[in-house]
Amino acid sequence: MVDELENSCHSHAHKPLYDMALPLETIQSTTKSLLCEVTQKRVDAEKLLLSLINGVPSSSMSSITRFQLMQAVNGMPLASLGDIARFGVVDGLIEQFNPLLNSDAVHAVQGKSRVWLQWCTLEDRLESIVAHISLALRNPTSKFNQDAALQEIQAKRTWSVHEHPDWLLFEVEGRIRIRPRQFEITKQALATPGSIQQLNMGEGKTRVILPMIWLHLTRARSSVVRSHFLTALLSEAKEYMQHRISASLLCRRVYTMPFDRDVELSEGRLQRMSATLASCQQNQGMLMIAPEHRLSLHLKCRESQQGTNVKSGTTMLRNVTEQFRMFDVFDESDVVLNHNYQLVYAIGVGSSLPSGASRWNAAQALLGALAHHPTLLSNLTKSKAATLTREALGTSSYPRLQLNAGNQLAAAIPEMMSKLASAVMTDPPHELKWMLLEQDVGRKKKLLSCMISKEVNTTKALKWLRIPASQQEDILALRGFLAHGVLEHCLKKRFRVEYGLKRSGQKHLAVPYLAADTPSERSEFQHADCQILLTILAHYHDGLGEKDMKRSVEVLLQLGPSARQASYSRWLAAGIDVDESTRSDLDNVDKLDLSNTKLLQQAYHAFRKNPEAINFFLNNC
Repeated sequence: MVDELENSCHSHAHKPLYDMALPLETIQSTTKSLLCEVTQKRVDAEKLLLSLINGVPSSSMSSITRFQLMQAVNGMPLASLGDIARFGVVDGLIEQFNPLLNSDAVHAVQGKSRVWLQWCTLEDRLESIVAHISLALRNPTSKFNQDAALQEIQAKRTWSVHEHPDWLLFEVEGRIRIRPRQFEITKQALATPGSIQQLNMGEGKTRVILPMIWLHLTRARSSVVRSHFLTALLSEAKEYMQHRISASLLCRRVYTMPFDRDVELSEGRLQRMSATLASCQQNQGMLMIAPEHRLSLHLKCRESQQGTNVKSGTTMLRNVTEQFRMFDVFDESDVVLNHNYQLVYAIGVGSSLPSGASRWNAAQALLGALAHHPTLLSNLTKSKAATLTREALGTSSYPRLQLNAGNQLAAAIPEMMSKLASAVMTDPPHELKWMLLEQDVGRKKKLLSCMISKEVNTTKALKWLRIPASQQEDILALRGFLAHGVLEHCLKKRFRVEYGLKRSGQKHLAVPYLAADTPSERSEFQHADCQILLTILAHYHDGLGEKDMKRSVEVLLQLGPSARQASYSRWLAAGIDVDESTRSDLDNVDKLDLSNTKLLQQAYHAFRKNPEAINFFLNNC
């Protein structure tokens, strides 16, 4: 790729530089004279076409009275300039305006219509040249308008208007010019299906080239043109296509077919889907979809092949989609075809995550050790390996730490992982208290190396340690977060930019974000440990909702007296930032009352960002 970029740079650097051979004033005067001539020829062509289409040919003088009477009572349409433009594109339209014309006359009118369209494009081009030169004369220090005028002068049509009359009408109505580069890209894409074309920004990929491909492919009415856009760009692209192609003289419809797994398949709905695709094909329309729509439709069809617990409608759906030939065009193909845009349909009964409790306990223990370590956070920020912010809510909120990729971080990571593992072993949370029983220095070192070193053979090490299976799961969970870089990877992500919570969803899991404060609608993190760690971090930063807090108190009060008191003591030990009167109202678990709305509000504001309260909610609710 580097070689290609270098060759492209050299090629661009050695391109000949053109400049105006005559003064701008002379070019402006000449162009204005040409513009007057072209405008007159365009007007003459209009008059000729209107007289031909609204008049009666000499060979049909016997029908002149009937024809004129039909026009007088609006039984026969009178052609307008918009109709003239469409005569060169739409077959059979001329006969609707004047059925007295024979085939030779119809062919002649169609040809003259295309000539008139070319006069229109030439007139627009000359007007653009005059406008750019006028601006260049007003601002001689800037070469932008002079270069733009030069580009317009050098541009020439490299495609046949008779082979692509739709493109000609697209040029006229949009007042644009199809550049030779755009035609070459379109030609190559049409000649080599499956190829990928790379364009720079601003070369008209979506606004010129894609409509050209659409207009060309739909003329034969032999396939459904299906264009794939990123979800974030779909609405804007649809609006543009409707404005330029649908609500225009081209009159091509834009179709959409959003689809997901929750769509209930019925015979009536499948018939409407089939009718929509048939209408799109026959009316020369374009189907615009997002990647998840295509993937979901594909998986719904594949689901019918499983044979069990599958609705019979999926077989009918597959028959509907297979009866139409699809021609797919991918916008931003490097992103749309990226592996991150995969879609998975889960089939069957759900099962628990292996060692799920150990994974959650390990993630919470590491994040707790990170927040309370006396020197680790300050060392990371001083070395610029991380940035740290703590919200003004108080000391009980979790510090927002983001690791900064670079040499400083790479140098700090080994020490960071070692200190975290040591902190967990020295002061483990309630669920990992068994680590305090390990007093032998040699066994402690072996446990520590299992957690932070990928080179250690864990099978042999755990066999030598002879610890129970549940404790082995704890060690392996910590090893995954530390030795295999899961903790480092997750701490590099930006909250509410790359991940966060989707409060409207049914799950309490973190989801990927498409942009700032824009959660993905149906995406989840694939890696289980990343999902767990990011979910905990998202709740630490975003806090619990009022319903979440009420549910936590409800579950807390259902515990036995000892467990209830121990859990609530950890909430209080994590710190609450409230005044003294509120603190006295919340200083004992026995004072909590679900029927006391005011007390629940106090608990919500006191504990909503309390890490121990959040851990309790995630582990028990």
